[in-house]
Amino acid sequence: MKKKDNSGTVAEFLATQYPISHNPELGEKMSRNQLGLLGRQLEKKIRLSKKKEEEVCAFVLEWILYVDTLKMPVAQRAACKWFCAGTVILPEDELKILQAVKVAKNNHVDPLAYDSPMEIIDSFPRAIRPGKPINPFKVSTLQLYRIFDNGLQVFNVVESEESRINMRHIIDTHWGMDSNPWCILQGDGHGNLTPQSAIYWKRYNGFPKRVAFKNGRLTAFSAGATRKRIWWNRLDRVIGEVETVEKPVEGDTLQRTALYEIDRFTGEAKILGEIHKGDQQNGLYEKYHTLEDTVPHYSAYFLGGKRLRSQWPGMNSSFEKKVGESSRLEEGTLRIPSSLQCLPALPVLKAPALKEVFLPDELKVIEESAFCESKGLERVRMPKEMGIISAGLFKDSRSLASIQLPSELQIISAESFSGCERLHKIRIPRSVKIIGKRAFAGCASLEEVTLPAGLKTIPDSMFENCTSLASVTLPSQLREIQAHAFKDCRKLERIVIPNSVVRIGKGVFEGCTNLKEVVLPKKLKTIPDSFFRECESLWTIKLPDTVTSINENAFRDCRSLKEVFLPESLEKIDKEAFIGCNKLKDIDFPPQLKSIGKAAFSGCSSLLEILIPESVKHLDESAFSMCTNIRYFLVPPRWFVLLYQRYGRRVQTL
Repeated sequence: MKKKDNSGTVAEFLATQYPISHNPELGEKMSRNQLGLLGRQLEKKIRLSKKKEEEVCAFVLEWILYVDTLKMPVAQRAACKWFCAGTVILPEDELKILQAVKVAKNNHVDPLAYDSPMEIIDSFPRAIRPGKPINPFKVSTLQLYRIFDNGLQVFNVVESEESRINMRHIIDTHWGMDSNPWCILQGDGHGNLTPQSAIYWKRYNGFPKRVAFKNGRLTAFSAGATRKRIWWNRLDRVIGEVETVEKPVEGDTLQRTALYEIDRFTGEAKILGEIHKGDQQNGLYEKYHTLEDTVPHYSAYFLGGKRLRSQWPGMNSSFEKKVGESSRLEEGTLRIPSSLQCLPALPVLKAPALKEVFLPDELKVIEESAFCESKGLERVRMPKEMGIISAGLFKDSRSLASIQLPSELQIISAESFSGCERLHKIRIPRSVKIIGKRAFAGCASLEEVTLPAGLKTIPDSMFENCTSLASVTLPSQLREIQAHAFKDCRKLERIVIPNSVVRIGKGVFEGCTNLKEVVLPKKLKTIPDSFFRECESLWTIKLPDTVTSINENAFRDCRSLKEVFLPESLEKIDKEAFIGCNKLKDIDFPPQLKSIGKAAFSGCSSLLEILIPESVKHLDESAFSMCTNIRYFLVPPRWFVLLYQRYGRRVQTL
């Protein structure tokens, strides 16, 4: 059968789609079969890697220039496959390719069946080693860099000709004289380096070279043609790279972030610099020279990505001097001078005698926690146009009773008023778009709150433990209520959640012991974990028609709950969902219900009758434990034996 000739199609493809790669002499340099092979591999590479046109052109040119120089057709086909697969680089790996083809021929195997030339060479080693494996600690051109906990020993390789020769001897004694994993240390099989290896050694100088040993055995080599370290193993495969990553500094008490160099092979993480705290979007941003520094060398306040005013070394002290000269603390009153735009956290702001503070309208930013634990502070006059209240600004200022927020305020940061036990009323301006977690947590005297229309998210624990909070008005465009937002708000009686809300976190109303009525959003799909846990005054609830799951502990210990209207969409009642609801008299399971979890209704001692629908596929035997007054169960045959063993003759089949 005559083989299909693809050369015309491929030549046309190269000429029309990638004209800069089309060589007029291509037909003279390559046979029609070779051209067909190139075309198939090229089309495959384009399809797999989706390379840009210029990259594909470069690929074709490189193939033409180097693969064609391999005189053996088998070597050309193998080189083409490995080159397209990315396991060889041309022309660096030409010697390796020829060696692999020769080894394959001598051992009667097809080189195309292997993914790389080193895989062939390593599968059929000659194992000619001129002596015992060299101990790296005895090599003068290797300098110990670090020994890792996993036994990995990493050495820096000195840049010299002697160092190259020593590294070749290490390869010969550890892996054999026929081993050629890395082009920069190519050997001729007789213990000598090839002339080309010196060229490649100089080319891969973008990073200091290193070599790794595991338990004294050669494992990997590291070099880079660019400013990026790469580790190659015995099969010349990349087993790790060095990446630059920005991440929090582990164990740092100041909770700073730094730019790290992470070696994915050794696991080493090294700080390169850019140690900072905060970001350049909103709030305080600080830079540090080293981790040992506790005072930043540069800081600035940002609002909406714009810098308001910067601070450098000495600025805090100069500010303190200005405040000391221009402010007066008389009869508990402090007036901040109008010359200031940024107010740092000064000791005078936490003076026990301080009762009242007047902040000038010129003030744009106040440093984080500036008034934190100001135990005597009762009243604050805020600037009219301030855009951000920084994190923890009035945290644990337990005497603060009155504050008027700026009319242009946009951001209330995390824990801004947390622990202000005497703050009984606060008006949040309409301009506020973001409120941080625990912003008002522990404001035990706060009675009423209306949230601004532009607020999209109520963050974690925003009003947690606001034990006097009785009224909350939520914005109509609210999208999310996060975990424990109203936890332990013991005087909250009624709340309407707008239909715009699509995400609700766990424990939002946990411990709201006086909560009697809740209107849930129509699109709610899940009743989250501990959602109404210990809501002891809740006596009835209607779930939206979209709810498919009631999660664990959702209604746990709702001791006044008498009726629950379950939607037909409900599929799952998780473990302990209604445990301890001892006044729940009736439960009507919907026809789509599939699962009733462990102890889901345990302790519901007022339940009298249970009808399990045919749709239930999972029923835990303890689902109705300690339901002492159930008169009968009506269940599908599949659940008869399970329940009969526990409840006896009270169990009947449908």
